[in-house]
Order: sequence, then C-alpha cells, then structure tokens
Amino acid sequence: MLRTGFTLLLTLLCLPLPAKQLAFYHQGDLLNYQWQTPDGQVLRLQSKLSAQTRVPALIDWRPAMADAYVYRALMQDATSQYPAQRFELHRQNGQWQMRYQVADAALGAEISQWLEQQRTQRWGEYLTQHYFVQDQDSLGQPLVRYDYARLVQTLAPELATLATQLQAVTEQAQPQQSPPNAGDQRRLIGWMLDFVQSIPYRALGSSSTERGLSFLLPRQVLAQNVGDCDSKMVLMAALLRSRFPKLPVTLVLVPNHALLAVGMAAQAGDQQLPNNGGVLLEVAGPGLYPPGQVAPTTQRYLDSGQVQAIAVEQ
Repeated sequence: MLRTGFTLLLTLLCLPLPAKQLAFYHQGDLLNYQWQTPDGQVLRLQSKLSAQTRVPALIDWRPAMADAYVYRALMQDATSQYPAQRFELHRQNGQWQMRYQVADAALGAEISQWLEQQRTQRWGEYLTQHYFVQDQDSLGQPLVRYDYARLVQTLAPELATLATQLQAVTEQAQPQQSPPNAGDQRRLIGWMLDFVQSIPYRALGSSSTERGLSFLLPRQVLAQNVGDCDSKMVLMAALLRSRFPKLPVTLVLVPNHALLAVGMAAQAGDQQLPNNGGVLLEVAGPGLYPPGQVAPTTQRYLDSGQVQAIAVEQ
C-alpha cells in the first residue's frame, strides 16, 4: 500500500490570482509541490511516496495482446481437459483459431461448447487482471477501457493521508464551523480541485481506434507531476472517496474528455450532471474552473447528450 507523509506550509498572499502550480521538484525521495489558489494563497506540500501500491503498473489496451493471452491459455486448458484430443493453434488474418478433429459428433459439440465457455472465462480474467472493462462510449459504440470506478475504490485508501492533509490546509486558512456545514465541505472539495488542476496537463499517448488508453495511476500523477483527463479524474475521485466515503461520486465521460460530478449541495449557477446527478468538477485543466463550472466544449457535449455517467459505489 502507498504510504505518504506530508509537511505543509501555508502562506497568505494579498492579491487574488488564478489557481496555478508555482513549483515542483524532487529532493531525494521527497516530492515538493507549491501552488496558488484562486484567492491568492500559496500552499507548499512535501510528500514521500513509496513504490508499493494495491494496483500494479497498468498496460495499455491492445486487442492483439489480449487475444494472444486468451488463446494461449485456452490451448493449455484444452490439452489438459481433453488429453486424448489433438489441438492446434493458428493465427490467420490477425485472428486466432483453435483447430481439432473428432469422429464423434457429440464429442465435437461438447468440445466446441466447452471451448467457448472457457474462452469467455479467460477473456474476463484478462480484463480483470489489468483493470479493463467492456463498455460503450457516449454514442453507443463498443470499447474496452480502464475500469475507472474499480480503480477509485481500490486506490482511495492509499490517498487517505493526502486527503487529510489537504483538509488541514483549508482549516489553517479558514477554520471550520462547529458543527461542520455544507460550506466547509464545498471549500475542501474546491481546494482539492485546485491541487489536482494545478498539476500540469499533458495528453498521453492514445489511439483513436483502440480508445485510449495511456493512463497514469494517482501515485504516478503525483510523482511525475503530470496527467491527462482520465488520470486526474481518478486521482480526484479517489481523494474524494477517501475523505468523504458517503459522498456520491460519478465519473463523467464525454468524447475525448473526462470529469467528475459530486453529490454536494449545489449553489446558484452550478452546472450539474443532467437529472440531478451532482455538481460538475473540471478536474483536468489546463482550464481552471471552480466547482460547478465547466469548459465550453464540455458544456456542448452535455447539451447534446453525449455523456456517459459511471457511479462509484460506496
């Protein structure tokens, strides 16, 4: 599990400036961040990240790689299940095939059914092992993508210390009410959003035919100080789930972009996921938007209904 230690220093500035990252550097095995919030406060955070995590390094989705794994495993399964039967594995025009001959029609039907069931099982194992899931995009086209919701649930405990320390920053700047109220929650979410947005945005490698997928885990986003929209979406969602276990969190996918919706109290003018799905958060940048505001391109997709909402289970 990822273990993180933090040292924080809060400096109050007088001039209101846009939220942005001011500095990031390594100091031995420590990571140092410095960023400025929209109300002009400079935050400094020092973190130490171990290489250990609940999720191993992920791979990009490659259909040929998945097929090769499935059919090689299927070949081993078949020879074990039917040791008296000869099987051959062939690849033709990019497609894998299992070939065999039987004289008994009933046995042939049995083997065919067993192979299909076993192929489906091995396919599911491959997806689960690498945190993939079969899905459709906002236009109904089939795709394989990372299982973002599962990643958030798995990684949220690893970000507990960071989430706690970000809360400490807000309390230094403006003490919470007693008892805490909805405004305290919104302020903390806003400060978390500032931190994630301030991490430089960079489009990672992707393929329009394979939908995408170069992706950084939260610890990689933090250590490399860079992330694209889905990488930063998962980081922010995991922070929220860690700090607010009961807060409804929805992952929002629109064409070539990702953001969040959270079930916090809405304010006048907040943009929300249709059908009261939560206040929207533009986590990725490079545009810096406060809670409830989204980029014009995002708004156009929302208005046209090109949206896929994925709830993170509590």
